[in-house]
Amino acid sequence: ISPKLYGRTDLKQYFQGCRTLTNWRVMPHGGVTKRAGTRYIAEVKDSAHAPRLIPFIFGVTQAYVIELGYDGSTGYMRFYMDQGQIQLSGSPYQITTPPWAEANLFEVMFAQSNDIMYMAHPSQPPKQLTRTTHTAWALTTYTVTATFDPTPPFTATNDYPGSVTFIQQRLAWAASNNNPQKIWLSR
Repeated sequence: ISPKLYGRTDLKQYFQGCRTLTNWRVMPHGGVTKRAGTRYIAEVKDSAHAPRLIPFIFGVTQAYVIELGYDGSTGYMRFYMDQGQIQLSGSPYQITTPPWAEANLFEVMFAQSNDIMYMAHPSQPPKQLTRTTHTAWALTTYTVTATFDPTPPFTATNDYPGSVTFIQQRLAWAASNNNPQKIWLSR
């Protein structure tokens, strides 16, 4: 409840609210429910460096969690599914080529369509993460296939987009350092 209602015991809302709500979620239609618990699945690659967890949801039965991290020398991506870490020959499956510096991991923007996730940060060329199978993921640099713009986008350091999303089924890149108000849309 608002601090303005702390002394208003004459209102019924006073008895239906609370000052602090811990381990509960407020439902959009009203009421509260207990917050879901957590389960230990695996240790991150390097506990000295905080990773970022990103959802990758293809469908009801194919949902993943991506551990986007930095192990002190290079970036990496590790993958989780069905309450476990995806393994390849007894070692966790991972990609060790993500270019983002540790300080930029939480600034990477992403948008997903089916088995492809597009990732943007203004200090790196845009990336495309593709899933073929549970143990076949590829991170490549996104390339523009056709453009009517006389200057091709995403070719210089300050021209890389800092944001990505989908707008009416069109891929949209935006917010480069040189053009923070510009938006590039697919056809």
